[in-house]
Amino acid sequence: AFLASLILASKFMQDKCYSNRAWAKLSGLPPREIGRCERALGEALEWRLWVGKLPAAQSTSGRSLAKCR
Repeated sequence: AFLASLILASKFMQDKCYSNRAWAKLSGLPPREIGRCERALGEALEWRLWVGKLPAAQSTSGRSLAKCR
């Protein structure tokens, strides 16, 4: 989940970001796994990447990232 968080944060904050292939090379994971984990986290957060005043626990409403390891 940490790597997926880092990838989503990077893509959210930068206009030009690393590709999933580059992240795969940096992490040693297959590119498909990078994409799968990124999508799993994005879906769990309902693609709400902006951190506002509400606690994160209220926005995820109990969704789990257990499938992304």
